Amino acid sequence: MLDSWYVAMNGSVLGPIEHIDALVNEVASGNGSAAADRFAWRPPWSDWRRFDSLREYRAIRRAQRSRGPDWSPSSGWAREERAFGLSKAAARIASASDAREVVMMTLEAMRRETHATVGLAHFSGEAMISAFGRGGTPAAPRLGKERLRGAAFVPIHAGTRPFAVIELGKHDHSFRQADRAWLRSIARIASSHVALRKTA
Repeated sequence: MLDSWYVAMNGSVLGPIEHIDALVNEVASGNGSAAADRFAWRPPWSDWRRFDSLREYRAIRRAQRSRGPDWSPSSGWAREERAFGLSKAAARIASASDAREVVMMTLEAMRRETHATVGLAHFSGEAMISAFGRGGTPAAPRLGKERLRGAAFVPIHAGTRPFAVIELGKHDHSFRQADRAWLRSIARIASSHVALRKTA
C-alpha cells in the first residue's frame, strides 16, 4: 500500500497506481504546464502535491536540461541517474583529507541525494559534531519543533569498529526504498575510505 499512488488530473482521480514512473515520464515529456494541473497523493501524505513538486518529476526535468529538450527517459534512466549520483559522491568522498572529512562529505552527499531536511554526524565517543537544517539554519534547535516524518541512522565503520553514525531526518515524508539502498551504498564507500585513512 505504501507504494500506491493516486493522481488527480482533468477532474478525475486515477489509482491506486503501483509505479508512478510511467505517468511522471508522460507528463515530463509534454510541456511543463501540464504538471501544474496534475496532483499526486500517496500514503502517508496528508495533502495532495503538485506534479512539479515531485522528486521524480524534477529529476526528469533536470535530466532534460542537461541532455537537451528532445531527450525522453528510457525504462532504466532513474537507476542510471542514481548510479551517476553515487559515482559523483564517491569521487568527492575520495578527495577527503582525513577520516572525519570523509564522514562530513558523506553527510552532505546523503543530504543532497535524499533531500533530508536535517542531519547530524556523531563520531564514536564524541558529542555531535555538525548539524544542518533548511536554509542553513542550525538543526539541533529544530529537531524538537517539527515532527520528523522520516529518519535514517547510518553507521560508518573503520574496519570492524564503529567510527561514526550519520542521522538524517525529513519533515515532509519518509525515506523511500531507493533512498535506503543509496544510503547503504554510500555508507559502504565511506567506510572503506575511513578504514584507509585510519590505517595510513
